[in-house]
Amino acid sequence: MIQTKDVTVKMLECEAEKLEAYTKTDSKIDLLKGELTYKIKTVSGKSWRLIHDGTTAFAVIEGTEKDKTETIYDVIEFKTELDALAGIEKLGLIYTEGGPT
Repeated sequence: MIQTKDVTVKMLECEAEKLEAYTKTDSKIDLLKGELTYKIKTVSGKSWRLIHDGTTAFAVIEGTEKDKTETIYDVIEFKTELDALAGIEKLGLIYTEGGPT
């Protein structure tokens, strides 16, 4: 199950520009308050989780009932690892097994 929540942190725009959360389209900065707000996706339950940004697949993770995965990136859940790997190909994502090199 995927849940999304907003996270707001106090910071100056020059600090926020260094964060990937700032460059995501769903983030916003309030210059008057000095606050950056962005979305975090939390996934729990038994599934294979594909973490990606629309171009690159960062990870394929086996989730259990006991753990959670939190990310600013997109998440798709699959029943099997093979389904997740097929999802990478179907979406045309760049992926190197074992992570980026």
